[in-house]
Amino acid sequence: MDLLPDPPPHAQHLASPPHPLPPPERDALELLGVRTVAQFLALPAAAVRERHGEQAFEVHRRASGAL
Repeated sequence: MDLLPDPPPHAQHLASPPHPLPPPERDALELLGVRTVAQFLALPAAAVRERHGEQAFEVHRRASGAL
C-alpha cells in the first residue's frame, strides 16, 4: 500500500502539529475559511492578536518564524 506524502508545512491543517490551535480559535478561523497554516499566516499578526487572543497570536508568531 502506497502512503501519500505529508503535505508541506504551509498546507497543513491548523489542527496539525507543530502549530495546533485550540478548538475554539480553530473553529472561528474555519468559519472564515482559514484552514491551513498558509492561510493563517496570510492574516496580519495584529489582527490575529486582537480577534483571537494571545494564544493564537503566539501560534501565528511561531508558525511565521518570528519566535
